[in-house]
Amino acid sequence: MVVRGCKDLPRKELEPQLGGALKYISDNITKIRLEDPANPQNIISDDLTKEEKNRIRNLANQALNAKNWNQVFF
Repeated sequence: MVVRGCKDLPRKELEPQLGGALKYISDNITKIRLEDPANPQNIISDDLTKEEKNRIRNLANQALNAKNWNQVFF
Protein backbone atom coordinates (compact mmCIF):
# COMPACT_ATOMS: atom_id res chain seq x y z
CA MET A 1 0.00 0.00 0.00
CA VAL A 2 2.87 2.36 0.74
CA VAL A 3 4.35 1.85 -2.72
CA ARG A 4 0.98 2.52 -4.35
CA GLY A 5 0.46 5.61 -2.20
CA CYS A 6 3.84 7.05 -3.17
CA LYS A 7 3.47 6.41 -6.89
CA ASP A 8 4.20 9.51 -8.98
CA LEU A 9 5.24 11.57 -5.94
CA PRO A 10 8.57 13.42 -5.79
CA ARG A 11 11.23 11.29 -4.13
CA LYS A 12 13.47 14.06 -2.85
CA GLU A 13 11.45 14.82 0.28
CA LEU A 14 9.99 12.43 2.82
CA GLU A 15 6.94 14.45 3.85
CA PRO A 16 4.99 14.19 0.56
CA GLN A 17 5.74 10.48 0.38
CA LEU A 18 4.58 9.85 3.93
CA GLY A 19 1.47 11.93 3.33
CA GLY A 20 0.74 10.07 0.11
CA ALA A 21 1.13 6.70 1.82
CA LEU A 22 -1.13 7.72 4.72
CA LYS A 23 -3.75 9.12 2.34
CA TYR A 24 -3.74 5.96 0.23
CA ILE A 25 -4.04 3.78 3.33
CA SER A 26 -6.87 5.94 4.69
CA ASP A 27 -8.77 5.84 1.40
CA ASN A 28 -8.27 2.14 0.65
CA ILE A 29 -7.60 0.01 3.75
CA THR A 30 -11.24 -0.98 4.22
CA LYS A 31 -11.85 -2.03 0.62
CA ILE A 32 -8.57 -3.13 -0.95
CA ARG A 33 -7.77 -6.75 -1.74
CA LEU A 34 -4.08 -7.47 -1.19
CA GLU A 35 -2.62 -10.73 -2.43
CA ASP A 36 0.64 -12.22 -1.26
CA PRO A 37 3.00 -11.72 -4.22
CA ALA A 38 4.57 -15.12 -3.59
CA ASN A 39 1.20 -16.86 -3.30
CA PRO A 40 -1.78 -15.12 -4.94
CA GLN A 41 -4.09 -17.63 -3.24
CA ASN A 42 -3.18 -16.01 0.08
CA ILE A 43 -5.25 -12.86 0.50
CA ILE A 44 -3.31 -11.00 3.17
CA SER A 45 -5.91 -8.24 3.46
CA ASP A 46 -8.22 -10.89 4.95
CA ASP A 47 -5.85 -11.22 7.93
CA LEU A 48 -7.24 -7.99 9.42
CA THR A 49 -10.74 -7.70 10.85
CA LYS A 50 -13.11 -4.93 9.79
CA GLU A 51 -12.49 -3.27 13.17
CA GLU A 52 -8.70 -3.41 12.70
CA LYS A 53 -8.98 -1.90 9.22
CA ASN A 54 -11.20 0.90 10.55
CA ARG A 55 -8.71 1.59 13.36
CA ILE A 56 -5.85 1.81 10.84
CA ARG A 57 -7.94 4.16 8.68
CA ASN A 58 -8.72 6.36 11.68
CA LEU A 59 -5.07 6.50 12.77
CA ALA A 60 -3.98 7.38 9.24
CA ASN A 61 -6.55 10.21 9.22
CA GLN A 62 -5.31 11.45 12.59
CA ALA A 63 -1.76 11.52 11.25
CA LEU A 64 -2.86 13.40 8.14
CA ASN A 65 -4.70 15.98 10.25
CA ALA A 66 -1.89 16.49 12.76
CA LYS A 67 -0.43 19.99 12.92
CA ASN A 68 3.13 18.71 13.20
CA TRP A 69 5.07 15.43 13.11
CA ASN A 70 5.50 15.40 16.91
CA GLN A 71 1.77 14.72 17.15
CA VAL A 72 2.22 11.71 14.89
CA PHE A 73 5.38 10.09 16.16
CA PHE A 74 5.69 11.11 19.80
